[in-house]
Amino acid sequence: MILLVVFVHTSISFSNEFYRWTDEKGVIHFTDDPSKIPEPYSGKAIKMRIPKGIPEESDKKEKTDEGMERVKRYLEEIEKRIEAKRQLEEKLSDLEMELKRAEERLRRIEELEKETPIVYRRFVDPRTGQWKWGLTCNASLKRG
Repeated sequence: MILLVVFVHTSISFSNEFYRWTDEKGVIHFTDDPSKIPEPYSGKAIKMRIPKGIPEESDKKEKTDEGMERVKRYLEEIEKRIEAKRQLEEKLSDLEMELKRAEERLRRIEELEKETPIVYRRFVDPRTGQWKWGLTCNASLKRG
């Protein structure tokens, strides 16, 4: 009889089922032996199953390798975005410098126009002898 009790108890304790219940204080309890569940909670205990297959080391390593590959791809994508942003910032800086130079040239042209007016009129092209329209500097129209 004792041998039967020990055998049954051992087979129950190594089964893939366990029980979960919460007492009146809110504490969660687990057991794999239903006889250990206190009487007031035996109707409230939830029967749960443990998955039979335990992942082997090779499965864990494959999952770890997959995770590492995802992290590497993510970091490479971030590096590409950083490089693209750096290139855009360089381009923006170049355009800002070009804009400053253009503004400076316009300012100089405006100063020169104040000193010497530039007129759009017809003139004879000395190379071809034909009449053309173009900008000329007319010193006689100088503003006073």
